[in-house]
Amino acid sequence: MNAGSPRHPVEAAGVPGSLVGDSEFVLGRLPVPLSFLLRPHTPDSVRLRGSLDHHKADRLRRRLSRALARNPATLEVDLSKVTYLSPECAAVFLTTARDARMASKRLVITHGTRQSLRVLRKLGLEQFLDVALPSDQ
Repeated sequence: MNAGSPRHPVEAAGVPGSLVGDSEFVLGRLPVPLSFLLRPHTPDSVRLRGSLDHHKADRLRRRLSRALARNPATLEVDLSKVTYLSPECAAVFLTTARDARMASKRLVITHGTRQSLRVLRKLGLEQFLDVALPSDQ
């Protein structure tokens, strides 16, 4: 510890939110960055863009799997910049919704284009989502 840093004892049975244990810590040095502690809870987001044709289905599957692996309570998928959604890529959303539900997570689709929402509805994705697809108007 730094010689000039003030030391404060940590109470063992202490206050909610206090550190556990009978040790000392250096004021101003936290085990995690303060920005992490102050960040409000927001869903993890995946923003997709361009044409999601059948050639991109595997890449999309990997990207959504990585996003779920970060263990968010809610995974938001923004489709506002998607110009085309193939049925193969739309099917990836079905498996992602299933995987999210099995892990007690939520999958939310936002800002879908008219075409992408139509494809997702035809595949029956809404029955696997906790939040309805946005209106396509």
